Amino acid sequence: MDKQLAKEIMMSIGHEYEYEVYDGGSEIQIYFDRTKHGIAYQIKDSTHPKARAGNWLQVHQWEDEINDYGPALHSLRSMGDVIAFTQTLITFASIKSKRQ
Repeated sequence: MDKQLAKEIMMSIGHEYEYEVYDGGSEIQIYFDRTKHGIAYQIKDSTHPKARAGNWLQVHQWEDEINDYGPALHSLRSMGDVIAFTQTLITFASIKSKRQ
């Protein structure tokens, strides 16, 4: 899988749906204000040897201010997985709490 293209797609969707997007190279973060919403993800290059050889990405969800991001919840192994994950971002953007 082309990891750079995958990250660019996820960041593009993040920007389009008004997420905060941070590009740290080997990791990106896509999130809404974490004090109001638990919609926050860190997407990192996988470190396991087999996953690294396949250019997989791992998705971590924000837990809280103390723990920051938790263990990997998802493994993005193909562009289809990346598209499915971006669909999650689109869905969460439309159903998140609208409180001010």
